[in-house]
Amino acid sequence: MPKDKTKGLKTKVVHPNSRQAMQLARSTFRDVRLQKKQKTKSLKVEFLGEKLKWFQDNLEEEKPTYTKEEAQELIDRYLHRFDDELEQIEIVNSIKGRSGQQHVSRKHAITMTLEQETGEYNGQGLEIPDIINGKNLKVFREWTGEMRFTPNIKMRQLKAADQRQVEKKTTSGMEATKDTASGMEATEEMCGREEVK
Repeated sequence: MPKDKTKGLKTKVVHPNSRQAMQLARSTFRDVRLQKKQKTKSLKVEFLGEKLKWFQDNLEEEKPTYTKEEAQELIDRYLHRFDDELEQIEIVNSIKGRSGQQHVSRKHAITMTLEQETGEYNGQGLEIPDIINGKNLKVFREWTGEMRFTPNIKMRQLKAADQRQVEKKTTSGMEATKDTASGMEATEEMCGREEVK
């Protein structure tokens, strides 16, 4: 094992264009980059934990599984979870005699979050816990809120387009049943006329 040459010596001033200076700069930039990565990862985990907790708190107790339509309704409630708080901020700001806006930073944070989540929901899909599958729903209900167990929770992406397709199918299905019913009535009338003749 080589001896440590820096022990007992005064630290030398490093020339700014030297290889040693470049090495120190690289290691410093690497440390900064790793800290940023760790911070963003912890924010993502915290955000995911809040989302999972909201969905767990808003599940119906006795329901064994959810349909896609019910999951879409739950997502709609999730996207409107800040409505009361935004309304309170508007009430505080509407009071006369106050100079400036109150709670601007909170309002801005809420609107940014809602824009991002609405964009995800309308685009690639919003990721929620898989409450459509009964087995996954049971695991999700048993979750205690500890972040280390979040990998055990299966996630599913649902899109706003899925809801629109379901609505189109139901409206077209209703029209088809009306057409079928009117077609059957027309057939019965024709058969009835033939019997009369």
